[in-house]
Amino acid sequence: MHQSIKKNIGLVSLVLICLTMLTVAVVTGQSDQADQESSVQAETIDNQQTVGQLATAQLSLDEKDKLAMNQAAMKEAVKEQPTAVKKKPVQEAANKQTAQSSQEKSKGKIVQASQQESNNQTLYVTATAYTAYCDGCSGVTRTGIDLRANPNQKVIAVDPNVIPLGSKVWVEGYGTAIAGDTGSAIKGKRIDLFIPSHEEAMRYGVREVKIEVIE
Repeated sequence: MHQSIKKNIGLVSLVLICLTMLTVAVVTGQSDQADQESSVQAETIDNQQTVGQLATAQLSLDEKDKLAMNQAAMKEAVKEQPTAVKKKPVQEAANKQTAQSSQEKSKGKIVQASQQESNNQTLYVTATAYTAYCDGCSGVTRTGIDLRANPNQKVIAVDPNVIPLGSKVWVEGYGTAIAGDTGSAIKGKRIDLFIPSHEEAMRYGVREVKIEVIE
């Protein structure tokens, strides 16, 4: 009986010793694992700080490079600016002068054209024809043009009170002629065209034509 109790006590003691050793082992393992995790976390934090410092240093270098480039560009702009400022007014003045001269030329042309148009007198007159060999004709006009010697000369007889002698006159269907002759029957808005051929002069007959006194 006593021996059985001793055996039981010995088994219980053995079990308690095993449980104690197992507990110690578990606690020790957990402590080691916690230490390892703390070490890993510390290394991770250190690595992150190192990366952050490197990135900050790189950004600082980039900012310094950009700042240096901007300063260099500003210096170049300052160097070039006075030249551009000096050239611009000169160029603008030249452009303005060219534009003004072009406008003046254009105005001059317009004025001349308008004056020329205003000086031209337009009339509608009755026109007949005559030759240098009519009865009682000498062939020499009032202004001294020898029509027999110059049969291709375009001359018209006019009323000097309407169209001044010596004027250049454009006649519809006849061309530009000289108002170089007069006639007893040529009064008011009536003209007589010189045509070398008697037959053509007769065929011309009497017409209403438009004329312009050019000068």
